[in-house]
Formats: sequence, C-alpha cells, structure tokens
Amino acid sequence: FFENVPSFAVAENEEIDVPEFGGKVKFDVAYGGAFFAFVDAASIGLDCVAENAARIQQAGTAILRAINERLTFKHPVEEDLGFLYGIVFTDKPVRRRAGMADTRQVTVFSEGCVDRSPTGMAICARLARMAGRGQSRQGQQLTVEGILGHAFTGRIVAQVEDHGTPACIVEIEGRAWVTGRHTFFLDSEDPCLEGF
Repeated sequence: FFENVPSFAVAENEEIDVPEFGGKVKFDVAYGGAFFAFVDAASIGLDCVAENAARIQQAGTAILRAINERLTFKHPVEEDLGFLYGIVFTDKPVRRRAGMADTRQVTVFSEGCVDRSPTGMAICARLARMAGRGQSRQGQQLTVEGILGHAFTGRIVAQVEDHGTPACIVEIEGRAWVTGRHTFFLDSEDPCLEGF
C-alpha cells in the first residue's frame, strides 16, 4: 500500500487539435502527484493492448506535446510541478470476465515512455476526477489493469481540502518484487549529511 498526496480534478471536457490523430481530441485533467490528461482510447481508435504499444506511444506523445504547447498548469504550492506529466488512455478491461479489473489504462510520459504498470499516481488522479463527478466515493475500490494486464487497486480514504481545492487522499495497492538492494553510508564529517 501507499497513500498518495492530495489528488484533485482540474478540468473537464477540454479539447485540443491533434491533426495526426483525427483532429480534435477530448480530454480531462486531474492531479495525483503530477498532472495527467485522460483520453478515452476508443475515441481516437486505440485499443490499449501490448501489440499496439508503438501506436499508443505515438498518440500519447503527440497529444502530450499539443496540450503542453497550448495550456499551462499550476500546482497550488510546487511551481516545479506546473506541467502536464502524462497522457492516460482509458479503455475497457481485458480481464473483466475473470473479475480481476474494472478498467484498463495506459500512461504515456514525456519522451514517449509507455508505463508497463497501471501508473499509481494516474489512478489517484483518476479517482479524484471520478469523485468530482460523483462516480466514486470514499472506500469504494477501483481496480485498474495496465497494458500487460497487471493490476493496482485504488481507493479514496479521505476527503480533504488542499489549498482551497476539494481533494481526496487515495491509497494504492499492488504487487512488487525486489530487484536490488542499496546500502547507504552516513559520515558525520559530511556537511550535507541531512540534506540541504
């Protein structure tokens, strides 16, 4: 489990011209540790499966570039977070019949990176967006599968206000595997021992 920073909806039913993908693309924006734009995959003819990774990458990169060129985002406190971090394509789940997922999403970040996981921060943003529409409430679970079928479950654990904006705290549950270990050494002579 991890409990994320306050997440909140930013914009709904926005539209941007992306000629490479049929002209106008509709999207919503929400924050979940970073700003994400949500696009219905079917609306631009995408099917969010691994075999379509290259097309998903192209679409996400084009849409992300178009939005960042025309719109700006402002975090209430952290100036460095004032940009759109990724495009999240939402789709129907592949594993719904097995009762394993409610939905599927695939995130494309800057530089065209496609997340193999369902992207925990994007699930937080998505739940905040859903809560703003009355589609999710505290305690209700949303299980989201990524492009490879691995799933994370998110749930709103608290409704809060973040610098005057209605927000929610989302908890994410998933599985992880240890892939390495690191040892930190602290030297009392180090002038930056406790950071700066």
